[in-house]
Amino acid sequence: MQYSGDVALLRTDASGLSGDGAVAHSMELLKGSEASSTGLRVSFEPPASTGGDLPSSYLVEWDTSSTFATSAYGALVFDDADYLLGRQIVTVEIPDGIDVSSSIGGGFELAYGGTGGTGSVSDVESESLDNLPASLQAAADAVVTRPLAWNATAEEVRDALEALPSVSAANVAVDIGSSEPSARRRVFVIDIIGRTGAPKPIRIHSHQLTPAVSARITIQQRACDRCLVVSGLTTGRSYYVRVSAQNSIGATLQSNAPVVFPATPKSVPTKPTSVRLEIFSGT
Repeated sequence: MQYSGDVALLRTDASGLSGDGAVAHSMELLKGSEASSTGLRVSFEPPASTGGDLPSSYLVEWDTSSTFATSAYGALVFDDADYLLGRQIVTVEIPDGIDVSSSIGGGFELAYGGTGGTGSVSDVESESLDNLPASLQAAADAVVTRPLAWNATAEEVRDALEALPSVSAANVAVDIGSSEPSARRRVFVIDIIGRTGAPKPIRIHSHQLTPAVSARITIQQRACDRCLVVSGLTTGRSYYVRVSAQNSIGATLQSNAPVVFPATPKSVPTKPTSVRLEIFSGT
């Protein structure tokens, strides 16, 4: 089950704000819930995409053995599109320790929707979709932003997204990082808060970043910070938990799966007992 928490996540609408780069941004890092002695909360970091499909679901598995082959084995699929695609992070950077004397230049275009094909809507305007190759049929479902500079402002990225016909409102925050921020890294945190239809992934349509050998752009879903609860476990018994991702190509190979984490459900503390009251004179 999804870790539903105490209250729904607040959504912000910055359309009434003015000023260069004005943005309203809200985030609840941890939602409260009653403690459980038969469950484990799960956190994981989604993989970053450099052009491929983002994961559409995650398989969470648990067992009392690291072989995941006993009768205690259990699994759930986490595919909540509102959570997975509600916030997406675009990072433009030269990774630390690489080409340390260089600065980023150039720009990029983003696509909203589609299934990872190359091309843009303009590529298919004069063609029948039935006659297009598969890559362009996929691209026909995507809508592409105007070109953006690598160091675009939050307002510029927001305006480019809101100019798309399927996006009516977006929140964008910019994190320029702490390590040589002005020249080597820029992070765009994007919330699509108004849209037509179901949530869609943001994709890298194209980029012309320089230097070509070291500059890169990646897209990542929001991290799962205790967003899931594995329930129905036995208090005090040790379990192993692993998470694998799946997109349109397939699932994570077990040989490449993340490290298996051991965990043990703990007993919930009981109510206070043996309370002692002592009264002292105020003089």
